[in-house]
Amino acid sequence: MSRAGAVLVVLLASYVAYCLIDTFDPETVRGKTVLVTGSSSGIGEQLAYHYARLGANVVVTGRRENLLKKVVARCNELSGKQVHKYVVADMNRMDEVEKFTESTFNGKLDVLMLNHGYNELLELWTGHQDNLTMHERVMNTNFMSHVFLASRLMPLLEKSSGRIGVTSSILGVIPMPFVASYSSSKHALSSFFSALRMDLVLQGSSVSITNGIVGSTATERHVSELKKYIGRPDIPFATGTPEDVAMALLKATMLRQSEVFAPWLPALSFIRILRVIAPDLADYVIRYGEQSLRQGN
Repeated sequence: MSRAGAVLVVLLASYVAYCLIDTFDPETVRGKTVLVTGSSSGIGEQLAYHYARLGANVVVTGRRENLLKKVVARCNELSGKQVHKYVVADMNRMDEVEKFTESTFNGKLDVLMLNHGYNELLELWTGHQDNLTMHERVMNTNFMSHVFLASRLMPLLEKSSGRIGVTSSILGVIPMPFVASYSSSKHALSSFFSALRMDLVLQGSSVSITNGIVGSTATERHVSELKKYIGRPDIPFATGTPEDVAMALLKATMLRQSEVFAPWLPALSFIRILRVIAPDLADYVIRYGEQSLRQGN
């Protein structure tokens, strides 16, 4: 092995070891006021439970009030406190952001977990208006509403030296076939908040932003989509649980990390690098992997 190769191996091993070190202190959560969007099910629901269990005051939001009531009841049970509440809001509508004011959080917000999202498998190559309308909905829900909400709540986060956690997707980093709308919305999301993070540093702000690059996670919605798309409920060796992914996002956000992969998969990091140095080869690998999954190989 050449000297350069040996150095690369050492650096890679050091990075892996660093990623495996857990420096999270649960006490950093106690007493914090946290808003979790998209929290009626899946990763958002588990984020709410983790925060409540660790002593935070949790505000959850989503479209389905009946589910939000159950999440709040469970948060109360886990924390032993009746301090948690919900706000019904549809993040496809920008005017719904107006529901969140200082009074929602009793004048204090420490953590904003932007977790809501929407996906449709659209046939954009057909040119049908319905597909373009649904594409707009995907972009509004997965990108514009995040921008609006973060901007509206930034003054509260500035007062508390707060944290923003963003649930993005591996599909925003590594595009896949047939999910162009979802992939582009998540790419925009990651790019916007990565740039905003640098803006805040240059402005001397103490608000941190953590991009969560989320891979295949066994939420009810994701399992249903996989069954419809590839005929199976999981991607072999690459599917995390909502509980584990939520905890990884929580820890990274509280530690003010810039980015976290959840579940963390070296293969995805490799594909990400490959797209920079050999994009055609990366596209081939992705297409081959997608075809193999659909054929059950």
